[in-house]
Amino acid sequence: MEVHERPANRFVAGFIGHPPMNFLEGRLTREGEQLCFIRGPLRLPLPREHWPRLCAFVDRELVLGLRPEAWHPGVDTAAQSPSVPARVLSVERVADRRVIHCSVPDGSSIVCCVDSQDVISTGELLYLRPALHRAHFFAADENGGALL
Repeated sequence: MEVHERPANRFVAGFIGHPPMNFLEGRLTREGEQLCFIRGPLRLPLPREHWPRLCAFVDRELVLGLRPEAWHPGVDTAAQSPSVPARVLSVERVADRRVIHCSVPDGSSIVCCVDSQDVISTGELLYLRPALHRAHFFAADENGGALL
């Protein structure tokens, strides 16, 4: 369980768990008193709990990792900011959940998991809210060491 919750590097994070962790390459920025993960038009304000360890990486490239169960799909952006618009590519039922494969505007993919009772269809537009308190951060270099 420790390896799943606190992987030492990006390789381990992607290897442990099914479906594997989602990785987004981006940049850490400071906007006033807020730390944000930026990837193209995507701007994700980070929870304060991450700030002490991430302050040293401001204005640097890094990789955000979120497990599929840390993405929460919805159909309305109003109450779900920050969120990522995502088009559903496929839906598969796996035991008591559905695994949703999505494409986001920059062309990358995000996989999320929902309860099997949730009705989500291929082609549907969702807004994925990341549970950023569950985020992992990795160095953008070839070793991909964990930053948190």
